[in-house]
Amino acid sequence: MHIRMLIMRQLILSLCVLIILAFSMGGSVSLGDEGGKGKHLPVTEGTAFTETNTEMEFIFVKGGCYQMGNTFESSEGKAIPYQPIYFEDYAQATDEEPIHEVCVSDFYLGKYEVTNRQYRQFAHETGSHLPEWEENEGNNNIYTGGNEHYTIMGDALTADDHPVVGISWNDAAAFTEWLSGKTGRTFRLPTEAQWEFAARSGGKSEKWAGTSDLSSLRKYAWFADNANGTTRAIGQKLPNALGLHDMSGNVWEWCQDWYGDHYYGSSPRNDPQGPPDGTMRVLRGGSWISIPASVRAANRDWGYPSGRTSIYGFRVATPAR
Repeated sequence: MHIRMLIMRQLILSLCVLIILAFSMGGSVSLGDEGGKGKHLPVTEGTAFTETNTEMEFIFVKGGCYQMGNTFESSEGKAIPYQPIYFEDYAQATDEEPIHEVCVSDFYLGKYEVTNRQYRQFAHETGSHLPEWEENEGNNNIYTGGNEHYTIMGDALTADDHPVVGISWNDAAAFTEWLSGKTGRTFRLPTEAQWEFAARSGGKSEKWAGTSDLSSLRKYAWFADNANGTTRAIGQKLPNALGLHDMSGNVWEWCQDWYGDHYYGSSPRNDPQGPPDGTMRVLRGGSWISIPASVRAANRDWGYPSGRTSIYGFRVATPAR
């Protein structure tokens, strides 16, 4: 009887060890890369993770419903004596209406904007999609071209920890396809609804990413008032409540959607993807030359998919597992 109990106890102990091993093995996901070598990422449901090829950090964004659109009276463009940069800084934001309820599913979003170092890895590995300032024989090439559009940015243009600029929507989408191919996981640009939900700390009533107080905006964003005429290193300002940096300011960020100025009137409630077609893509967040009205979380802008300039960049999203 004693021997039988010992055997039973040993069997139970062995079973417990097997269960622990099974859970431990399930704690990582093997992702393939172009060289056929496995890359390991932690199981990411509900947690932050780092993509190992680029060392890009991702924040988990718990989905939910929120009121999308301009839920604040926007008077910053007229209240602060900035030289107008774009007409839309002062125009009535009718494309932010009507305010409508939108629900987004769980997803992950880059903690920071894609940097020069990360984008350089992609461009050099693929031999394509160079930033406009690095294109051979181009007039905007900072080494051989005659246009000073980019050279005035100085070292910020090439610094490893600054957001990449001179990137079109087509370039940003190609980057996400490259990263998807390396990892076996789907990466893409965030939808406009995802972007605004994340910028507003999970759909909160926030005017800018992290704050609704104009006097505090300098703590959260690089914009015309404090950027001194160039991009700034990522992560230097306070994050919003989700831990995302530079959602307001630094560089405009490409979104997945086609732009539609009346889309809010017909947008579906659940995970809207934008119009089925169009001529321009959505940009969000404002940049280092923007006035406060333009770096609002609800503010919408647009650009041709092939458009590139010193204020356009992006960050990357991926679905939750």
